[in-house]
Formats: sequence, structure tokens, C-alpha cells
Amino acid sequence: MGKNKKNKVGKKKIDIEKLLTAIIIIGLSIFLSISYYHKRKMLKDSKITTCIVVGFNEEPGTRWGYQVNVCYYVNEKKYFHRVSVSSIKCRIGDKFRIKYSIKDPNVYEVLWDEKIE
Repeated sequence: MGKNKKNKVGKKKIDIEKLLTAIIIIGLSIFLSISYYHKRKMLKDSKITTCIVVGFNEEPGTRWGYQVNVCYYVNEKKYFHRVSVSSIKCRIGDKFRIKYSIKDPNVYEVLWDEKIE
């Protein structure tokens, strides 16, 4: 009889862990979807300028891809951002077109296919 009680307690613990995992995954999915939608909405009203590659992040740790540091100017204000890329196909000093939101220049998208020679 004591064995059945232990199994029920162990099973409840596993069920709670599965529920928490599902809640976290669903929460992250909702957050990422809203963030993506917000970025697309903000970039509908956008302008294009030039950004320059100013560095690469070489911090230790596990991450998918690489991070490139870029900077650009909007209304004489300088913006720095870290951009995740799957592979590094640029060098420090390379210039690319960047699309930024008129309402919030911190919302941007680097146009990697539009390199400026």
C-alpha cells in the first residue's frame, strides 16, 4: 500500500514539471510572436540609411550563430546594435543598408544582401 502512495506522489511531480514546461514554452511562443508582429508593424513606416560593421562579439558560451556589432546615424544620433547572424560574411568597416522605423529608430533590420561598395 505504501508503494502506490509513492508512485502517485512521483507521478504528480512529473505532471507538474510537464505542465510548467508547457507553460514556459507557450509563454515564450506568445512573447516571440508579439515581438515579431511589433517589429513588422513598426517597419511598415520606415526609412533606409547606411550602417557600418564596427565589431564582432567573441564572448564565450553557447549560442546559435554569431553576433555582429553595427552602428548607424538617424537625425544626427548614433545607434549601436548587436545583430545575430548565422555566418560572418563581412569585415569590420563594411557598409550595408539598414531599414529603421521612423517612430523608433531602435527598431531596425539590416539588409545583408545590400552591401555598399
